Amino acid sequence: MRISQEIQQHSVLSNLKLSNASSIVRFESRSAIAFGCPITECPALSWVLGVIGASLLLTVGIWWVFEMFVPLIPQRTGLFGASAVFAQVFDGVSTIVGVDLLSFTEQVFVSRQILSVASELPTAPSIGVGWALLVVKIGVLTGALYLFSNESEADSPYGRWLLVIVVIVGVIPGLNNLALIWETVAAG
Repeated sequence: MRISQEIQQHSVLSNLKLSNASSIVRFESRSAIAFGCPITECPALSWVLGVIGASLLLTVGIWWVFEMFVPLIPQRTGLFGASAVFAQVFDGVSTIVGVDLLSFTEQVFVSRQILSVASELPTAPSIGVGWALLVVKIGVLTGALYLFSNESEADSPYGRWLLVIVVIVGVIPGLNNLALIWETVAAG
């Protein structure tokens, strides 16, 4: 009798282990549907998370520089300004990955010209050309945020909508780049 109880307990534990294993399999199969591959074997997800992570780190660094040296920008623009910085940095970082690492071509005329000038620099073979576009984007955005923070419109709803437009103009191309990166890396 005692032996049969131990066998039953053992089989219950085995069933529990199998049950947990099957839930893990179900979880991984759901992640496969969500991301197009199992989480543990998905290089495209790594690239995408890398772009997002690098964009967040650069945004935090830029915002810190603003707080230290140009405190008027964070004070007057707040979360809208930080979002604008992230959006433009996100587009710039995704462009760097696309152009320098995956050999994409830039579609926007002005961006193509900036990349063309950067390709003539002696640093192009070693560090690529996409960084130039990111530097220009950050420079233009810094100037715009500085001018914007000095204007009385910075606190108005109209001024906030201008910052929302800057966010949209950065996020949409960045998401497009991210989708292209995902597709290219996932295709192998």
